[in-house]
Amino acid sequence: GLKENTEYEVIYTFDMLDEKTKEYKTVSYSSRTITKAFQMPSSGFKFTNVNKNQISKSVTVYEKEESNVGFIFYPGGKVEHTSYEPLMYLLAEEGITCFLIEMPFNLAIFNVNAASKVIDSHSNIDCWYIGGHSLGGAMASSFSEKNDDKIDGLILLGAYSTSNLSSADIEVLSIYGSEDKVLKSVMG
Repeated sequence: GLKENTEYEVIYTFDMLDEKTKEYKTVSYSSRTITKAFQMPSSGFKFTNVNKNQISKSVTVYEKEESNVGFIFYPGGKVEHTSYEPLMYLLAEEGITCFLIEMPFNLAIFNVNAASKVIDSHSNIDCWYIGGHSLGGAMASSFSEKNDDKIDGLILLGAYSTSNLSSADIEVLSIYGSEDKVLKSVMG
């Protein structure tokens, strides 16, 4: 099992369709090391210094201590929001208050403006980032376009913006895998 106060490397493995051969191949990549973690039998990683609280029916907050930096995350289409908990815990360990949104039918398109309530109800946070994976990232970009006065940055995970953000005063970070043929074809 995992031990507290020990560093670990997390390796993500998934199957991806090879467009040329039409066969699935296994792809792996590793993330940065995690500290102060131990494995719980049924719930995956538990970070000892991070508090997890469900603050509404569809919003869970992860925080180490009160922070002035907030990150709102929209899950990918048809992906359970809890799949992103390890990422929320990692960011919270770094002092970022994270808000994970559970979307209706696991599709962010049905609640693009979910971030508004979170932002409006947390006046202690003065620096806001929004992000998402796949469809969630596209919907986060749509929210950012219409609310660039509230958002300081947009983080896209295996996603691309469906909005023209060239005149918006926000920073954009796009992260995608080396084997992501769909996103690479869109981004050129």
